[in-house]
Amino acid sequence: MALALIVLAVGSVVPRKAYDVLLQALERVPADPAWQLTIAGAADRSPDTAAALEAQIAANHAGARLVAAAMARLDPLVGRWQGEANLSSPETRVVHQTERVERDLEGLVLVIHGVGYASADHAGTPVFQALAVVSYDDRAGRYEFRTYTGGRTVTATAEFLPDGALRWGFAPGGPVQIRYTIRFDADSWNEIGEMSRDNGATWTHTISMQLTRIP
Repeated sequence: MALALIVLAVGSVVPRKAYDVLLQALERVPADPAWQLTIAGAADRSPDTAAALEAQIAANHAGARLVAAAMARLDPLVGRWQGEANLSSPETRVVHQTERVERDLEGLVLVIHGVGYASADHAGTPVFQALAVVSYDDRAGRYEFRTYTGGRTVTATAEFLPDGALRWGFAPGGPVQIRYTIRFDADSWNEIGEMSRDNGATWTHTISMQLTRIP
């Protein structure tokens, strides 16, 4: 990976230089393209400041390892999928669904392209199209789904359940909550959608999707 941002900071590691603030800002820069910070200055003028900065750098590296491990749990989803989505709300219908899942930013995100058709031969104009970007927030300890469909954008959160299923969901407003539960392995992807209108007290089934991996 080529470095796109090289930062040289000159000066002793002391509180007034605020290297911790600089590092925090750089941590928000996307991993691709990469960045590099070089501090040219004495580290013995303020031992406490230097130690705190070293701890911050170590924590940043630990966070990167956590993100990599969390995203690796989603590796079985990478590839191409095909099957049916059976909708029960707001209307009953069958959609012939395809999903294409790809890694990006060196595996730090997954990009999911979903397309649904009215016919099994996937002819004609799609009746459904969506794109989702999945990442992991090591500070919050959960995944984030950023979805785009029908001119709408939704940010959802996700986590693995004790039985290994992945559940993602969001609250569009008021007492309404929406959630999807995915059970997957190397060859199958089964997803159930549900909606609650009473803040999660009761749930109504809205969709079930069964996909199999294709070449």
